[in-house]
Amino acid sequence: MTLSLGIAGTLAATAIGLGIAYVIIRKRYRIIAPALSLTVMMPYVIPGTVLGIGLIMMFNKAPLQLTGTWFILLLAYLIRNLPFTVKASEAALRRVHPALEEAAISLGARPFRVFFTITAPLVLAGAVTGATLTFLHIVTELSSTIVLYRPPWKPMTAVIFENTLVDADFGVSAAQTILLMLIIYIPLYFIVRYGQIRGNSGG
Repeated sequence: MTLSLGIAGTLAATAIGLGIAYVIIRKRYRIIAPALSLTVMMPYVIPGTVLGIGLIMMFNKAPLQLTGTWFILLLAYLIRNLPFTVKASEAALRRVHPALEEAAISLGARPFRVFFTITAPLVLAGAVTGATLTFLHIVTELSSTIVLYRPPWKPMTAVIFENTLVDADFGVSAAQTILLMLIIYIPLYFIVRYGQIRGNSGG
């Protein structure tokens, strides 16, 4: 459950975050770009419990009754972690000169082809960094999870929390904690190795 939510939330946040960053950096709409940037950052300062309660109030009635499903957890993780992918993608896009895209368009390439063949590969490092940070926050998220989860959709953080209460099984909590640490540190190891390889090849 934790891995599936982490992977799905990371992929969704990365794709949406890259698109939002592209609009903010490349399009530079006078009103839309600053408003979009501010809107994206708002979930970062909202407590997870408040976000969870807000989602319950919004999606607790038909036809969009999502309370008690895995989708409302995914939605909470996506909203809460979108700022990481947007800001990482913004930083990567600022290092890609617009002249590269303009040259490809002047040669007849369509904007979508330019984005996927030129822009996306060049911002891959920033996108990977943002995706890794998003994944780590999703799998360790507790504040919104504790409000939104319902059996059988029970992430690992909720299992650990339940088994640290009075008269609970601390053995289960310890085992889940070790497994969660492995889930956290393995991606960190690969991202550090990826950075070292890129640094050595660049030097």
